Formats: sequence, structure tokens, C-alpha cells
Amino acid sequence: MRICEERFMITFIDEHTVKFHGYTVKSCGCIYGKYGRQIKPKPNKRRGTLQLTKYDLCIGLMIEGKRKWWQVHRLVCHLFNSKTGEEYLTMQANHKNRNTLDIHKDNLEWATASENQKHWRENV
Repeated sequence: MRICEERFMITFIDEHTVKFHGYTVKSCGCIYGKYGRQIKPKPNKRRGTLQLTKYDLCIGLMIEGKRKWWQVHRLVCHLFNSKTGEEYLTMQANHKNRNTLDIHKDNLEWATASENQKHWRENV
């Protein structure tokens, strides 16, 4: 059992499916509500304006009676690629193939900010 499983109420169904506070999260980035309907990600709000960018899609999940906003790629990386759960606080989710629309668990990895920038510069 990982350290974060108990605190975040994570249940592993199989290698491609995780239950997270009653929500079902698939390794491909699809998220289903408590009643089985797919939840569509929303564009992230920054600096008071609505900016639709292909890499800033967020999802609002009700956790313990409060809405918690997650960037979809960070949530998938957190659930499928974390060892301790602390990466979410200190690291960035890096897209290995540089395609920010590809939020499959195999395309995501944790990296420091400098590692992430280096990866993007080297693969131009």
C-alpha cells in the first residue's frame, strides 16, 4: 500500500482503473462520476480570465463536501505513477512525447521543473 492511498481514499480496481473518492479514473485520462457518467474537463481559469489551452484542462471533484480542482494530467500521473503521493506537491507532470493532449499514464512521468524544461528544450 502506498502512503497516499489511505489519505486520498484510493482503491485499485485493476492496472488501468482506480477508484478515487468514489470517482472512477482510467489510465487513459477518462474520469467517471459516482453514478457512472463521464465527466468532461473544463478549461482552467487563470488570472481572472478564462484561457482555453490544450494543456490546462481541469476537473472539479467533490471530496469531503468541498470541490477540489485537479489538472487532469496531474491527477492521472498522481494516481498511476506516484510512489509516495508527495510528488504532487513538489514535482511537475512531464509528457514524455511532448503531446499535451496525450494524458495516458504511460506518457506521463514526474519531473522537477528544471528536468521538465530540459526535456522540452532537447526535444524541439
